[in-house]
Amino acid sequence: MEGCLGRSPDLAARFGGEEFAVVLPGTSAGGLRLLAEKIRLAIEGLGIPHSGSKSGVVTISIGAASVVPTLALPVTTLIEAADVSLYQAKRDGKNQVAMTQ
Repeated sequence: MEGCLGRSPDLAARFGGEEFAVVLPGTSAGGLRLLAEKIRLAIEGLGIPHSGSKSGVVTISIGAASVVPTLALPVTTLIEAADVSLYQAKRDGKNQVAMTQ
């Protein structure tokens, strides 16, 4: 994932057992979607064997969210929106990007 990031303020980090967070300050919703798809393809392209996957390799589902921060916006808003998107991507068949704005 880190190899897909191109700017110094961008950050990828483990966020729980099987989850990761990528923070992209100042990135448009369109840029977010493009980068999320780039990460998804990069992980799939590693070709790591996974017998439980439809494709036979490790893949990822990505829940993306974009918000414009304000002082009144709770910090948890972005995380909750990304989580909703992640579960949508999983419901829709996995190995894809779902996004909330």
